[in-house]
Amino acid sequence: MWQDLGLFLVGILLAIALLVVLGNAVYFLHGKVDERVLTVALLPVQGAAWIVVVALILRWRGQRAASIGWVRGRLLVDVPIGLLAALSAFLAFLLSALIIKLVWPAGFAQLTGNPEAIARMLPRLHPAVLVSLLIVAGVYEEVVFRGFLLTRFRRVLRSWWAAVPVTSLLFALPHMGDQEPVVVIPLFAVGVALSVFTIWRKSLLPAIIGHGLFNSCQILALYFYYSGWK
Repeated sequence: MWQDLGLFLVGILLAIALLVVLGNAVYFLHGKVDERVLTVALLPVQGAAWIVVVALILRWRGQRAASIGWVRGRLLVDVPIGLLAALSAFLAFLLSALIIKLVWPAGFAQLTGNPEAIARMLPRLHPAVLVSLLIVAGVYEEVVFRGFLLTRFRRVLRSWWAAVPVTSLLFALPHMGDQEPVVVIPLFAVGVALSVFTIWRKSLLPAIIGHGLFNSCQILALYFYYSGWK
């Protein structure tokens, strides 16, 4: 399993290098472009690259997609459970934000500034485009974090109790790069909530639905109620 994790790390680093090359190529061919537009354009490429890395490792191991929870045939059950997963994700986010407000007011002030950070990261495109992009992000993040990494760390650490916080932290940390650092805390809680549903159902579908709805509701609220987003 450590070998799988090492291969995954190498693959992700190569994917990041690919994105850097593509970004520089755009700048070279078209001159200066809005970095937010470039972020949107490269997001599906990033998602595809991450999924390809996972797929190649599974193929090399002779494993099927079902081994990471990519299963079909449970739609009638897992779709409604996905709605419950979305509600749980929101509750986890709000509860952790409330705790931050009570014990760390300065951190909560940073958290309330997170919509501005998201607005700096993404252009104010049509809501359907924004929702589509964030659903894509939800799919590949669930495949990577709840599907591949959670199952691998479960085998390495020999416990779901250890694997869930580790992978939830790995899920939350990358968001520090484009959002307020304090957002790691509520996103860690969201990761834990989605992990519980993945382990329970042995399927990624509830977490994918929950993640997609969580992202979509956030971006739509930002679109319609945050006047500073231009």
